[in-house]
Amino acid sequence: MKKFLSVLSIYLIGLTACKKDINPGQPTPEMNNKDINSSMVSAYASYRVIAGASGQSGFTNGNGNKARFNFPLGIWVNKDGSLLVSDMSNNAIRKLTSDTIVSTLNIPKTVDNESLSIP
Repeated sequence: MKKFLSVLSIYLIGLTACKKDINPGQPTPEMNNKDINSSMVSAYASYRVIAGASGQSGFTNGNGNKARFNFPLGIWVNKDGSLLVSDMSNNAIRKLTSDTIVSTLNIPKTVDNESLSIP
């Protein structure tokens, strides 16, 4: 299960780094399955890993493949261009900058002294 979650996290983060240009020959939302051939799918589904490592989960801040996530669930693009990733199983919000440095945001406890849980 951890291997699946690690691969999923890398895939989600990699999707944010994809170039989203629609070129002739690539599938579009208007196409249906019979219009898509295998070469189109492989061109459309390419991605580049920018943080984390395949098959490895955990909780580590760091640069690029030294960082570790544990079930990232959502991604938000911040005003400064960084990515905020909800690292669900680590109960944390992680920040990924354009130079691929991952850090953990300090989320203060609530007035009821509760910590962030499953963001």
